[in-house]
Amino acid sequence: MAVVVLDSSVLIALLNTSDSHHKACKRFVENSNQSFKISVITLTEVLISPMREGAVVTRRIISALEKRFPDRVAVDEEIAMAAAKIRAHSNLVMPDSIISATALVHSATLVTCDATLAKKHPGAELIR
Repeated sequence: MAVVVLDSSVLIALLNTSDSHHKACKRFVENSNQSFKISVITLTEVLISPMREGAVVTRRIISALEKRFPDRVAVDEEIAMAAAKIRAHSNLVMPDSIISATALVHSATLVTCDATLAKKHPGAELIR
């Protein structure tokens, strides 16, 4: 089974029905037989908006994410070193560098809605 690291943009689109990428991301996840991983950095980015809405919304989102995407990847030294190298050579922002490094370290395909990230990560799959 192929492994996929989902970028924050994919999860944010999945959670927001008014997002322009919502339907495409939902279709991708529902029709996939791949194993999904998310970086803890992705979790951080996804929870910003729910945290603004309060504890009830935040708990609901965390619960939904735990059910559908239970495989979380912590930032360890190997990912940190790879992220620093990516950041140094690509000028991606640090969260994107960490998510890109997570995919590289885990020999996974990176799936994103972010065209800049897709362009700078070899083999990334862009959802439009």
